[in-house]
Amino acid sequence: MWNAAARSGIEEVLANDAFPALADPPALRVSPTAAGPDPAPSLQAFTIILMTHRYNRSVRAFCLLLLLPASLLAAGHDLSTPIRYASSDLSSGVPTIAANGTHFLTLWTMGPDLYGSLADAGSVTIPPAFTLRAFVNASAVRATAAAGSGYLAVWNQNDVPYLNTLTAAGALDRSVNLDAGKLTDPRIAFNGRRILVVDRTGNFVRPATIVASLYDLTGRVISRYTLPVFGGDSYDVTNAGGQFVVVTAGSSGAHEWVIADDGTLVQTRQIEPPPVNQNLIFYSASVAWKDGHIAVVWMQFQTEVLSLAVIQPDGTVVRSTLPTGGVPPNIGMAVVPVDSGFVVAWNVGGTAVSALRVDLAGALLDANPVHVGNAGLLSAVSSENTIGFSLATYQPFSPATLLVKVDARGFTPGAAGPAAVVPVRQLLPVVTGNVGGFTAAWIERSLRESAVAVARTAHDGEPLDGAALMPAGATASSAAIAHGNAESLIVWSAYPSIVATRVTPFGANLDPSPILIAPNQYSDQLSVAWNGSRYFVIWSTGEQLLGAFVASDGSVTLPKPLGISTVRGNYMSGPDVAWDGHQFIVVFGEVSQSGVTCGPCPEPIPEYIRVLRVSPNGDALDVIPQRIPGHHIRAHVASSGAESLIALDSYDSEVSTVTVHDDDGVLHVDSAIPLFSWPISTVSSDVTWAGSNYIVSWEYLDTLSEPHGGWLAAARLTRSGSRVESLVTPVGSPESISYSHAWGPSIAANDAGETALVIAETRPQSSLTRARLYLVTELGPMPAAPPAPHNAVSLFGGKTARIEWQADDVPGFLIEWSYDFGNTWRTYTVVSGTTRSITLLASIGNLFRIRAFGPGGLSDGPVTSIGSTQRRRAERH
Repeated sequence: MWNAAARSGIEEVLANDAFPALADPPALRVSPTAAGPDPAPSLQAFTIILMTHRYNRSVRAFCLLLLLPASLLAAGHDLSTPIRYASSDLSSGVPTIAANGTHFLTLWTMGPDLYGSLADAGSVTIPPAFTLRAFVNASAVRATAAAGSGYLAVWNQNDVPYLNTLTAAGALDRSVNLDAGKLTDPRIAFNGRRILVVDRTGNFVRPATIVASLYDLTGRVISRYTLPVFGGDSYDVTNAGGQFVVVTAGSSGAHEWVIADDGTLVQTRQIEPPPVNQNLIFYSASVAWKDGHIAVVWMQFQTEVLSLAVIQPDGTVVRSTLPTGGVPPNIGMAVVPVDSGFVVAWNVGGTAVSALRVDLAGALLDANPVHVGNAGLLSAVSSENTIGFSLATYQPFSPATLLVKVDARGFTPGAAGPAAVVPVRQLLPVVTGNVGGFTAAWIERSLRESAVAVARTAHDGEPLDGAALMPAGATASSAAIAHGNAESLIVWSAYPSIVATRVTPFGANLDPSPILIAPNQYSDQLSVAWNGSRYFVIWSTGEQLLGAFVASDGSVTLPKPLGISTVRGNYMSGPDVAWDGHQFIVVFGEVSQSGVTCGPCPEPIPEYIRVLRVSPNGDALDVIPQRIPGHHIRAHVASSGAESLIALDSYDSEVSTVTVHDDDGVLHVDSAIPLFSWPISTVSSDVTWAGSNYIVSWEYLDTLSEPHGGWLAAARLTRSGSRVESLVTPVGSPESISYSHAWGPSIAANDAGETALVIAETRPQSSLTRARLYLVTELGPMPAAPPAPHNAVSLFGGKTARIEWQADDVPGFLIEWSYDFGNTWRTYTVVSGTTRSITLLASIGNLFRIRAFGPGGLSDGPVTSIGSTQRRRAERH
């Protein structure tokens, strides 16, 4: 067990990231460490804890870390600090809101993360979000106030229910398993000692039921009742002076249920009988308690009748039908206590919220409902005379908060706004060298904009520009970058045009308004290279490649087609360009028409890669670009000035390199040299010339785990393509692996011969990607491929065979099969590193091979033959 001092030191390192620190694992209570300096944790402790935070994995991944030397854990550098906050363009889960007397806590999910925000009842500013738990895949989140100034919340974490204690600041203090099945749509209340959870089992149709479960703060169930109502009814719960009141409304009618602190069901009451028409069963209901009075509100969707019942301390029920102002109400309502009694609020058309006040006797204080906000009401909570409404905005669905003051004069609504601003996503980073270090650019994407950002780093990779430069421009997508004699040129797509800006090594933006390179021409992939006197920008419009030159003074030539011939109707994608000292070398993918029109495909997939030479004036020297043998999905090129090296990403998740020479005007393409193969995800690469050798970098992922962690690798190659050394470091996952060109490294060398890699990477504290830079000198030696499995045996019966093997702990195994006596091997499946057997379809004579894989690549593997005998032992390797 790690001591508190070591853990504190590790958490301090993690806290240096721009995001709030990751909460502790369930059932682990965090206590402040004693004052005074803490001894530094050991490197081994740091390695294990940091990587456990990074991946949040099980024992399998933990064991994997023991296979990696601690020197592999390169720190990397955020390219901008502090980061920007804005409303996110990512869809969010349904938010929940709670109040502790001074603040309103909103919780919601976004991707695999659980977020929170704290709004001050007296403030009008939008609060920043904090990551409550990262990579937990939370669902069914519901929060309420706890004893003191904290909060309680329940949620599923990867489908397992938890009861959670939160501090007044919204930090996770304690998390315990809840003695229940997976939560569906809970409502919760807390009476100071125990928590009552009312939830639905299953969907809205039979055999779904509504169950009230009382728990202590250890998560242990004290009592559990299945309420004798239809499982599709609406329900709510409130604390009522130490007891709990549950209300249900629907086809069973409207009912009140009172549950004592010891779990005893002490009272039931029917407030309204079941509807005569059992087709009219879609209800919405809410309940609140104040000074011994219970307010129950329910609404039937089709009849549009809004009903109120206030139950007096003596048991008298005061019923009334609430006015709707002639505007039909919609599903989604709440009742909350205030000083004057209660406030009832409901949705109008799902895009507005109406409210009115009633006193404790059930009398209306407002003759007509008052419009208090725009958006869809999801839940509400009150703190004295301030009501916090949790709202939903759409396109995309995202949480919003509305604070409304209530007094004797009525309502004073604030401005509805986002529940919080979250860290802006940083995507598609690119990098180039400069005399002082490196210059990088990336795309920052939020709800209302997608802009390009630019930042410089020192030689050691540390950022120099704080929150980075933000050149003017709208709707930015992919960017490209190159450096000249005295500045760097950043080019990006800003629909519907292609624009650029120049940035000096000292951080001065030379173009307050971006340079217009090509109006009304959009490309999501472009490239730029410097030839010693000007920049050459190329892009694809689909049917052709175009280019334009930008001089050091910012002047631009007219765009023109390069002038090449390909198959009519085919699509040209992903161009990349380098200057070899005499001409430009361009590589690009060619996609058939069927690839372009493939609806389910996330992006057009090239059938092959072509390479061509382009003159210093931008004219193609090869009318028919030469095709590189094999099938590849992406290519990048760099040049030493004597030859050029092309890095290729293949369909079979392999990185290879090809050297090209221009000999007396004839372009020669050498044979491909395999560099690295990975069986479970696409491998994405880039290449640069570092002054004395080429460096190829690539990123590859462990898609068998959650989250998808991975590795960033680099190999030094001679001018002929021979490998000198291979380096690697573990990294976080990209935000999405669906689009193969949307992740992977960009690599560049500067005038000092230093080389840097940039990637968009998630960190342990959030699944939102950050643009991060790694120096090649920070990477450690790549380990060897893992030991091959051994003792593989097969058991054949019917049409299936069971294969068993023995092996060391590794991330996973690749199962391959051969139908031609081992001449050709094809992937059958990939299994996790904990697997030691598999049952598969097979025929007599089939050969199967089991290979282990890890950060160092693929092992050899034993081969087992499927025969007519019951068991056959394979040759050992």
